Amino acid sequence: MRGPDDEWDDVASIVLQCRDRWQALNQQGIRHCTDFVNNMFLLEEIYFSPDRSSRELDESKLQMSSLQIEGRIQDVLSKMRIVFIRLRSGIEVVQQRRHVLYNEGGCQLLRMHGLGSWTIDDLVHELYELLNMFARELVSKASFVNCISRGRGCPSTRFSHEQWHVQLSVWLFEPFLCPIRLGRITNALTNRLKSRGHR
Repeated sequence: MRGPDDEWDDVASIVLQCRDRWQALNQQGIRHCTDFVNNMFLLEEIYFSPDRSSRELDESKLQMSSLQIEGRIQDVLSKMRIVFIRLRSGIEVVQQRRHVLYNEGGCQLLRMHGLGSWTIDDLVHELYELLNMFARELVSKASFVNCISRGRGCPSTRFSHEQWHVQLSVWLFEPFLCPIRLGRITNALTNRLKSRGHR
C-alpha cells in the first residue's frame, strides 16, 4: 500500500525529471537558436553582396532554412511548456498534501524525512520559487521566439549582430534560473530519494 512517503518520492522524482528534461530541451534549443542566428548573419552578408543574381537565390534558400529552424525552436518551446505544466502539477500535489497534514494536525510538519532540517513549509516555499523561476524563463524563451519572426524580416527590420547576440545569450544563460536555488532544491530532493533507496 502506498503512503505519504511514496507521494513525496513521486513528487521528488517528477521535479528532478522535469529539471533533467528542461536541461536537455534547453540544449536542443541552443543548437537550433545558434543555427538560426548564424543564418541571419549569412543573410546579412548576402544582402550586402554586390552580386544580385546569386543573392536572391541564396537569400531564398536561407529564408526557407530559417523558417524550418524557427519551427524546431517553436517545437522545443512547446515541449518546455509541457515540462513546466508537469512540474506545476507535481508541486500542486505537495501543496495539497501540506493542506491535508495541516488539517490532520500532523506532527510530520516539523521535519521531512530525508530533507534535513526542512519543514514541509520550507519545501513548498522552495518548490514554488522553483516554479516561478521556470515560469519566468519560459516567458523569456517565448519572447525570444517572438523576436525571431520580427528579426528575420526584410533587411530594414532585421536585427543587428549585437541584437542577435543578446537574444541568443538570453536563451543560452537562462538568467531567471538561479543556479544556487536550483541546486539547493534538487540536492535536497536527490538526497530524499537516496535516503529512501531510489535513484
